[in-house]
Amino acid sequence: MHDSMGMQKILADLYRRLFTDEMAEAILEAQKQGLWEDGYGFLEQRYQDGRLALFRSCSDAQKAALDEMERLYQENMRYAMSFAFQRGMFAAFRQYFTSDSTGALFSELIEGSILDAEGRRHCAPYIRREEAARELAGQLAEQTGREREMAAITSGWSQWEYGTLTYSFYLGYHAAVMLIDGVDPETGRKMAQQIAATDEELGFLPSEAAEMQANPKGLDI
Repeated sequence: MHDSMGMQKILADLYRRLFTDEMAEAILEAQKQGLWEDGYGFLEQRYQDGRLALFRSCSDAQKAALDEMERLYQENMRYAMSFAFQRGMFAAFRQYFTSDSTGALFSELIEGSILDAEGRRHCAPYIRREEAARELAGQLAEQTGREREMAAITSGWSQWEYGTLTYSFYLGYHAAVMLIDGVDPETGRKMAQQIAATDEELGFLPSEAAEMQANPKGLDI
């Protein structure tokens, strides 16, 4: 018999190597660039200005609380990255094996789960971090009198978290399509309608989707 425990360790290591700090940073930078290109760069600037103003009015203890609040938001973004990537992969496989042509998979698998108060009950660590971050934000805003600046900071994190969910879902979805295409080279043709509908829901242009499908033989692994 083969050692399944050894294989489980390898799988766990593979999972850790996929969802790295570098991947999270790359996704964050990609969505920030997208915001600037779409004319919403002011959201990033508003966050930077708000954080600087708040930081300057904080005591050392309050600065530490601010750092802890942002650490919690960052941890939730890491969680959102793996959460959405997996569900993006699942969406592609479901479309392939069931001929599901719906273009509302992000709404169902993401907005109907982690972003829904009822649907995200199983995301306990995520909820605890979110509640702790909000509590710190409220305390800091009250203590410093910088409610507007704190609103800019928390709005920035909310925007980036949603963007991380969107981009990670997209990456997981197209990674699965590439894997499927490595086995069935007709995938691009068979799933053309589903891919287009999914990309449209996520807000990606067809040209961007086509670029992700540039390798006709699937992932080079």
